[in-house]
Amino acid sequence: MARKMPEIIDVNARRLEELLARAVSNTLREDDTQLLRQIFDSYMYLFELVGDKNTTIARLRKLFFGASTEKASKLFREARQPDVSRSSGDDNATSEPAHSEPGSEPAMGAAGHGKAPRGHGRYGARDYSGACHVDVPHPDLSAGDGCPECFQGTLYDQPPSTFVRFTGQAPLQATVYRRQRLRCNLCGKVFTAPAPKEMDRPKYDQTACSMIGLLKYGNGMPFNRQQQLQRNCEIPLAASTQWEIVAAGATAMTPVYEEHIRCPTGQQPLRTRAQEGDPASQELHVLQDSSRCPSR
Repeated sequence: MARKMPEIIDVNARRLEELLARAVSNTLREDDTQLLRQIFDSYMYLFELVGDKNTTIARLRKLFFGASTEKASKLFREARQPDVSRSSGDDNATSEPAHSEPGSEPAMGAAGHGKAPRGHGRYGARDYSGACHVDVPHPDLSAGDGCPECFQGTLYDQPPSTFVRFTGQAPLQATVYRRQRLRCNLCGKVFTAPAPKEMDRPKYDQTACSMIGLLKYGNGMPFNRQQQLQRNCEIPLAASTQWEIVAAGATAMTPVYEEHIRCPTGQQPLRTRAQEGDPASQELHVLQDSSRCPSR
């Protein structure tokens, strides 16, 4: 039979020491009997609770310390903020910040008593190195022309005025090539438009394999979630197909992985060069340098 949870009371160490001293001297009082009963009930309840296999650490922590549903920083924020306003009745009077207690945190806000984080989440145009940069020249003027305002000076180049525009798209993009076909109504011969040079490349580009692997293993996005995202963007790609693409890419990168394991950390034994006559295809050559990467 489960024991009923005892009433929780606050007893400091000094009260327990006094109780123990009266117990040793056999001078217990009436209220000491009730306190001893509560102590023994709490001990038996805790003993049975620890012996229960269904008891968790979180349950014990909640029992001893209570539920931590709110942060102390939010509960006592107003108590920690110093009073910086003085109702003097004079609009020209300046308010001075009150001295906070030792160990208290400085107040943050419009008064500027604490340093705000730099940047505020904003990035400059120079930070977007992976974005598409478009140079917009002046339609009528160029460097070296005369000034159309004062008609005396000469125009020189200045840092451009930048504007960053964001657009949304699916992680994986697809291109559908629709080759026109013509059929003769007399002989039935079908004439198909020649395939563009882009169709000579593999169906799944290397960048597609890199993006799938980056989302899966670098950002923790499973294949089924990528499948749902691609379907919502109306560029579907099955989770099984994603696995096949990543598996093929991993096979091609196996020599790189093994070479990094074989060589000491921080060294670069790998070099890449394009095959002559075919810049689109690249061959990975693992070159061994005895001075940097000794053989096992």
